[in-house]
Amino acid sequence: MEQKRLRIGVITNNISIKTGLGRSAKSWVPIIYQSGKYDVYFLNQSMENGDPSFQKYPWTSFGAMSNFDQNRFNQDQNFQRVVAYGNTSVESFITDNRLNACVLADDFWAGLPEYYFQTDWYKFFKDNFMFVATADSEPLLPLGKEWARNCPNMRFWTSFASRILKEENYELYKHCDTIHAALEVEDFKPLPKEEKLALRHKFNIQDDEKIIMYLGRNQLRKIFGKHIEGLAEFKKKNPDKKLRLLFHCSWAEPGGWPLNQIREDYGLKREDILTTYFCRNCQDWNIQPYEGEDLNCPHCNAQKSRITAGINSTISEKDLNKIYNLADGAASLFTSGGFEFFNAESLLAGIPLACPNYACGETFCAKDFVYTINGTFTFEHNTGFKKFVPYTKSVCDFFEYIYNLTEKERDRVSKAGRDWAVQEFDKDVIAKKYMDFFDSCKPIDWDSYFNRKKELKNVTAQVEDKQSDNEFIDHCYKTILNMDLPETDSGKIHWAKFLAQPQDKRKLRESLVNSFRMAAQEHNNKVQPQIPFESLLLNNGKKEFLLVCKESAGDILYATAILESLRKSYPSSEWNIYFACDSQFGELLDGNPYIDKVLPYLPFMEQEIQCTGQGERKGMFSGYIFLTTNTQRHLSYLTNNNVGEIK
Repeated sequence: MEQKRLRIGVITNNISIKTGLGRSAKSWVPIIYQSGKYDVYFLNQSMENGDPSFQKYPWTSFGAMSNFDQNRFNQDQNFQRVVAYGNTSVESFITDNRLNACVLADDFWAGLPEYYFQTDWYKFFKDNFMFVATADSEPLLPLGKEWARNCPNMRFWTSFASRILKEENYELYKHCDTIHAALEVEDFKPLPKEEKLALRHKFNIQDDEKIIMYLGRNQLRKIFGKHIEGLAEFKKKNPDKKLRLLFHCSWAEPGGWPLNQIREDYGLKREDILTTYFCRNCQDWNIQPYEGEDLNCPHCNAQKSRITAGINSTISEKDLNKIYNLADGAASLFTSGGFEFFNAESLLAGIPLACPNYACGETFCAKDFVYTINGTFTFEHNTGFKKFVPYTKSVCDFFEYIYNLTEKERDRVSKAGRDWAVQEFDKDVIAKKYMDFFDSCKPIDWDSYFNRKKELKNVTAQVEDKQSDNEFIDHCYKTILNMDLPETDSGKIHWAKFLAQPQDKRKLRESLVNSFRMAAQEHNNKVQPQIPFESLLLNNGKKEFLLVCKESAGDILYATAILESLRKSYPSSEWNIYFACDSQFGELLDGNPYIDKVLPYLPFMEQEIQCTGQGERKGMFSGYIFLTTNTQRHLSYLTNNNVGEIK
């Protein structure tokens, strides 16, 4: 009897994207599909259902832009990102297709708690769910730690994130591991010496000069300016030695570095920095000094068709390998990074690599064939992330190392680097890791889930602000309480009268929604035991302090002004400080050094006695502030008089 194929899901960027997550998926997803073991379902981020490009793929494709409030989407840029990542569509994608296993590959904003690990479907499915996250800086986001605690199959693109977590609490995070990006390793390899020399001569690169290459998107975290500064220092120290840079990037990237201006500021000649051009008309490409954008093409005579090569270039992987082989060294200078394709590709092409021993660079610098760029750190505004800053001297030292590298040592470094990169990043190696996970997953009994789901109410349902009161009431009944009621129902009549009161309409509707959510929660507590709210707390033996500020963005930003002072009064050695707000505002607090965790706002948090207890009944929290109110009707800081007595 033929074994039934597993239904597996993939949530990430569309594979047409030439960089990052989509590019990795392009390498490993076809292997999964072609194995014949799985029915593959792909949720394409930032795309709509029915996109014509989906017809190119043999698996079943969906667009992430579905199941959302269009009015909110039109007015809220943050919500647009929530939708584009697939948060609003993930539940239907997994449950409607009755998947046996699923992989989400992206940064943490692709998996917000209210759409994932705070939901019923995730609690039912989590053992068969893998998150492959792109963590790129220290400290790790609080959301990243939440995911690591709530995902039994937590993976990162490089090893530094799981190392940090395990050093913090090995028992809590020992399940975290690494799955690298996947590459087509045969696309990048050393070319014969004669072919390399012919290529260099074609682009006027002399036999006695050295080329240092950097390929990357011209963006803030790629430090192109340090290459230029390093070259200027090299030329001062070694005026008779010939060395040039080769930047494979778009010099006109929106918001990118003004590379030509930086070159001029350091007194370098135009010929000192080469770049890659390609023709948008005939796809021909060449290497030359930068002369601006929209050049005429000498190959096909098209006017203003030739531009520098960014992520939208038409240069093939085969030709890109030729560009790598023009170089004598690869200097990967970045402030931070989850994974750098340039690092892996340069090693595969046999080019000696240098990079910082920070973030994803740890994986590479652990090998003796990779040159470590030394530097210091600065801190990013707002987030507090550590960001690497290379020492100019260290960059210059690498240039001298490449210039003086013997042929024998270069051969050793090239071979060792390529052998390791094939072992680590080959698409077949990476695809096997995913298949091992899929094959280890236990069968999912979706019938039992749906039978139970019929009885449950949707406490955390996203509520749309309908135009009429009757539409709004119907919508709340349906989305929160799973009920369709006739117009004559006494409950609907009651709420219609409630909303008709001559008061602030927004506040009346908020009150209705809170009442519905409380009723839904009471119902669910009777139907099935709920995972206790206490499980969201850190449970590390410290006392718990709760700040509550449900909304809005402005109030939350104002509230952050008191956090440093609060932290001094409630030191981290004794207290955990939690900030509760609507999840849509949680990112405003990411990286804040004065709070330990952001919690999802729930209605009970507006009642201090519910949170801190009274008399013999102990609450979850020992300290409490309701930041947006201070009245006798809403108690907000009873604990300020007896904190010292709390044990």
